[in-house]
Amino acid sequence: MWAKSRRNDGFIFQSHKEQGVMLLGLLIFLAILGVVMTKTAEVWSTRLAREREQDLLFVGEQYRAAIERYYYATPGPTKALPLTLEDLVKDDRFPQPQHHLRQLYLDPVRGDDTWGVLRQGSRITGVYSLSDQVPLKKAGFAPKYAEFSAAQSYRGWLFIFHPPAAKIAGSALRAANKKLPNQAGPSTLRTP
Repeated sequence: MWAKSRRNDGFIFQSHKEQGVMLLGLLIFLAILGVVMTKTAEVWSTRLAREREQDLLFVGEQYRAAIERYYYATPGPTKALPLTLEDLVKDDRFPQPQHHLRQLYLDPVRGDDTWGVLRQGSRITGVYSLSDQVPLKKAGFAPKYAEFSAAQSYRGWLFIFHPPAAKIAGSALRAANKKLPNQAGPSTLRTP
């Protein structure tokens, strides 16, 4: 075993035993640091997912409300739904274009400009995310979105405006992951 000894230049040598203890301490410190960093990354990832969910709820409601405004702004007694999402940003049915939506939003969960679109005939009644991720939020939705708690993915979060005529006539809407009788499947739109 080596004892501590001092060289002429003041450097202190340590024994192998002391060097081993220092190395073991360094390894334990690095292991603890790794666990802490992993937990921090998990918490940050969960927080980011929750923020994206909140953004999806906000953006989806913006689209649903814009579709409703478009419908009720239709001149005359026969109301119409938009043909494209762009119609919500610039409604050219009036001498002075109307803006039911300030801009076309990105899907916050996917981070791209592609949305699933719900249609009644050729007209848009709602949007949904194309993400297959499982939502973290399972409860505490606004009453009009109570069915979101049963969704297996964000595709099940359908932001739909139900026109009064559709409720009375019982018109079928094309929905995500379903093919309703006498209806084609859902469509997808990419916002510019």
